[in-house]
Amino acid sequence: MDFFAIYIGGDTPAFFLLPTRAWELGAGAILAVLPPHFAPRPQTANGVALIGLLLIVVGILYPYPFTPSTPVAAPVVIGTALLVLAGRHELPVVNRALSWRPVVLVGLISYSLYLWHWPVFVLFRYYFVSNTTPFIMGAAVVIVTVCATASWRFVERPFRSRRMPIKTVLLSAGAGTVSLAAVAALMIAVQGFPDRFNQKAAAIDTSIGTHYRCPVSEYISLGLARACSMNLPSRNPADADVVLLGNSHAQMYAPVWTSIFAERGVNGVLVPVNSCLPTISANISRECSDFAQKNLTSVLALPHVRTVILGLAWSLDADPMVDRSGRVLDNHDNQALIAALDDLDDRLHRAGKQVILIGPIAMPGWDVPSTISRELAFGWPEQRPVFLPRVEFDQCFDTAIQHFTSQKDIVFVPAYKAQCRDDRCYYVMDGHSLYADDNHIAAAELWRFRAMFEAAYPEN
Repeated sequence: MDFFAIYIGGDTPAFFLLPTRAWELGAGAILAVLPPHFAPRPQTANGVALIGLLLIVVGILYPYPFTPSTPVAAPVVIGTALLVLAGRHELPVVNRALSWRPVVLVGLISYSLYLWHWPVFVLFRYYFVSNTTPFIMGAAVVIVTVCATASWRFVERPFRSRRMPIKTVLLSAGAGTVSLAAVAALMIAVQGFPDRFNQKAAAIDTSIGTHYRCPVSEYISLGLARACSMNLPSRNPADADVVLLGNSHAQMYAPVWTSIFAERGVNGVLVPVNSCLPTISANISRECSDFAQKNLTSVLALPHVRTVILGLAWSLDADPMVDRSGRVLDNHDNQALIAALDDLDDRLHRAGKQVILIGPIAMPGWDVPSTISRELAFGWPEQRPVFLPRVEFDQCFDTAIQHFTSQKDIVFVPAYKAQCRDDRCYYVMDGHSLYADDNHIAAAELWRFRAMFEAAYPEN
């Protein structure tokens, strides 16, 4: 999924859109039309089925990409295809085990399980927040199984039967659609029943998911990449005076920068590299370095750009970084990241660009507004501190901060100062969540960064 996310523009589109799922559907289509002689012979079918089973188990136990260009679901899809293929002529041992009646029952209700598991698990996790013990999740599994079995028996089977009159099917489908539409309209009309939360919970809840993402209507083409207009009436990147370059941690600051550009009559453009760093010489993957290089080439080709603002996700942990050849670098104390940013700064300066670097913030790593608002709403005790001790922040970033603060050819923006007071760096301030999720600043809290951004980009 990471490979698709880079191209499509994020994990959510890659998860839901059909183009990124076409290969999975295609695997089943190929199996359906594959001539019988392509199936393994009986003497090798057991081995093929066993390999398929192992791939499925590995894919379930290790739900991560084996390489940046490998979809997460690849082992499970390939393993399932091998199991189906192995059973074309006769049933191997593995396939016979899958013919056991309890396993067949799971297969029969599998679609209902698929439909029921998500809402039940989501509601359980939503209500119990961090208190989802094995017993509670076990209860959720029982409820899902009961609901799935009932819906298979009383809904799925009857409606799939030829004895069910088409008139009944149409009326039932129509009634269900109208009912869902009515409920949705009611929820929209009453704005989700905001009074269901107490005042403190509601104040925190307003931050959920509010960080800025460039709307599709604002995307514009930029060479081999894409960009987003920021006070750019012509929608032509060639007219831009300043570029905001980086990943989602550049993008989340776009509204406040756009406001500054508009006040000063400056044309700006956002050039995002989702899920990657903007650096060239080192990045979190070779693919990311290639994308960053394409973006930089496009940015340097813009004739009027004099300033490039860099934004990135400074991790509290030492992220693994690789060079252009794929060799893993030592990023202890952010040394690899510092060197990569120095290299990017040098490339931009040699091209005559002024560089503004937005410094690190203390990222919580857990969904602050969602977690705290639910704890307050449902009476659960707070499970996590709403701040990071300043000493821990300094241990992670002091070397990088001192390095870039001392650089004469770069303007360093100490973004962390908007949240750090005395010995703590807060995730919640003045009764509001500073974060929209586990690492992005909420839209309503961007004002805290405005003064330092204005100081970093003074009027001409």
